This record gives sequence, C-alpha cells and structure tokens, in this order.
Amino acid sequence: IFISNYRIFPKVYISVDDFCDEILIEGDYVKIPSNLFEDEDYVLELICNKIIEDGFMDTNISNSIFIPSGRSTFLCYHDIFRTIKYQNLSTSDFIDRVENLECIEDGVYSSIYNFIERDIVKGVFTNDSYKCSLNGIEIPISMASDSIREIASLVLFLKSKERITSFFIEEVESHLDLKLQRSIVSALVRIINSGTGIFMSTNSSIILDQICNFILLNNLNRHKIEGF
Repeated sequence: IFISNYRIFPKVYISVDDFCDEILIEGDYVKIPSNLFEDEDYVLELICNKIIEDGFMDTNISNSIFIPSGRSTFLCYHDIFRTIKYQNLSTSDFIDRVENLECIEDGVYSSIYNFIERDIVKGVFTNDSYKCSLNGIEIPISMASDSIREIASLVLFLKSKERITSFFIEEVESHLDLKLQRSIVSALVRIINSGTGIFMSTNSSIILDQICNFILLNNLNRHKIEGF
C-alpha cells in the first residue's frame, strides 16, 4: 500500500497471517490476523497510527514551539494567564517566548511571513502591534480582531532569528473564516517545505480538504501547478 513519497516512509507492507492473534508492527511491515483484515476502517486506522508514531519519532524537538488553543486571549491578558497551567504544558512558556522574541528582517522564514502579512492578514506585525496595510492604522495586537490575533503568534515566531524545528499547534482553525482557513494552509505547507515539521489538531474539514488539495497538486507537473 503506497502512502506517500515524503520523509516518513514510502510504503507499508501488510501481510495477513492465519496463525497471528495480534497486530504486529516491525519497521514498515504490519502483520494482521486474518479475522481482522475484513475491517477496512481498522486497517486504515492502524496505518494512520503508524504514520503519526513514526512522525513523532523523527521529530527534532530541540527548538520546538507549542502554540496552544486560546492563544488570542493569552496575547490580550498575558499577566493573568501567566500563572495558569495546562495539564502538561505551561501557558506561561508560550507567553514568555512571544514576549521575548527577537524579530528580525530577512530571517529564515522571511518569504513565508511576508506571504502571510501581504496576502493573508493584509498588515504587518511587531512584537506588540499590528499595522493594517489598507489604511495605515497601527493598533496593539490586543485590540485587533480575533482572527488577526490567532495568526499573530505564528507570524511572530516565524520572524524570530532562530530556525524552528517543529510547531505544535492546537486548533489551527480557531477564529478563522473559511477563506482564511484555506489561506493559512498555504502558509503551513510553505513552512513544511522549508524543513520545519508541523503537528496540529483541527476540527475543520476545510483544513483537511485543503491539505489534500495540495497533496494532489504535488502529483501534477510544474507547469500545471503554476495554474493553481
């Protein structure tokens, strides 16, 4: 079964064994008891689990960024939320990293954050402000719309001077309308293509459909891709 031609692995080999009473995973080989093979959904679930597990195993977390849900609120009321803890991750770590960012021009991800500012949010971010390109008005990030604040932390991290190994983003679609959801996937794909991993949770079928669209486009030749 061919899964992809990307970094994780090119394919998975599945064998059905009458004498096997449990699922065995060894490298790219999956051995499945014959009585389970008729359950196609279960087989697909198993393969997806393997993709996720292998992806995490290959992840370099030396400079990874956790972007929690509720991030737009944290940017507004950072003093309040600094002391609140997640079950296993601290919101204060996220807040501290945003506040201590050293933003630079022409950094590692300059083409990506320029794309987001120019084509998606129509404005420019600094550590504590957003300036709208349409009317030149500059306001504190805390006074911007929810959608602008949701995107702000991602852009600010992309403006930092360091290369980021991985992003862990919760509810990537939060406060984004359907057009913005499609647009933000374009930015996420550019980040992945730059060599930075992204792990994210989403409840949005729009996000998933757009990811699938990009995968399908990747199978077209370069001339046809330019048309999209």
